[in-house]
Amino acid sequence: MNRGFIQPETIEEFSQSREDAMTLFSSLKQAGKISKGISLARWEREFRLMRSEDGVEEEDLQKILKWYCDNITDKYIPHVYSAGGFREKFARIRQAYQRENPEDFLHVENPKCKPQGILRQLSALEWPVSSRGHILATIQVSLDSYEAWIKRIHSLIDLPPHLERFRAYLISKLPPSDFQILQWMRWVHRNVVSRDNWNGDLIGHAWNEKHSHWRIIGHKWSCEWCGNGSLYNQLAEKIYENSKD
Repeated sequence: MNRGFIQPETIEEFSQSREDAMTLFSSLKQAGKISKGISLARWEREFRLMRSEDGVEEEDLQKILKWYCDNITDKYIPHVYSAGGFREKFARIRQAYQRENPEDFLHVENPKCKPQGILRQLSALEWPVSSRGHILATIQVSLDSYEAWIKRIHSLIDLPPHLERFRAYLISKLPPSDFQILQWMRWVHRNVVSRDNWNGDLIGHAWNEKHSHWRIIGHKWSCEWCGNGSLYNQLAEKIYENSKD
């Protein structure tokens, strides 16, 4: 055994993670978003975990971090105040980067990293005892269902003009799958812990396009678009019809 021995590539990873932590800290401080000192070791750890656990490609991390620091005061990009916040909101920051740089190439996200990454961000929550062994499976089912639903939206053809316009608007509003399912699982947590002695099936709470909570969100987007929540129902019906073909 080589106890205490660190591989050269690991040393390089630690060094780059520390540099990234200092880059983000300097930019946040210059923008007036933080005024106190930080634990550099903790910030470095967040960047290291983005590489080792979240599966973020080095090239993508560097270009997105630089872009974020250059645009850190822009009100239309997610606001963070720490390396932990940068890691938690990275999917949204990545989406904002891609929106501003549509011609730039980003690596495909590693789908195997998503469930574990979401689970990590839920680790501070206290779940009912009966549900604790089903959290990861519920996350995976939710991710699969949400991503399949998005594919069906993109594959829709021959829509009436008003539904085609709404579909384009909806696609622009839909968050990345890991961010959406993280928010969904937080809602699920609030829902189950609010019930006394809850002992139900957690997987039954996985994301589903027909779930009443999701339809409420869809109606809200429809109202924002045209003041009429029924437009979402019309589009949902088209998605369902398309899935049967």
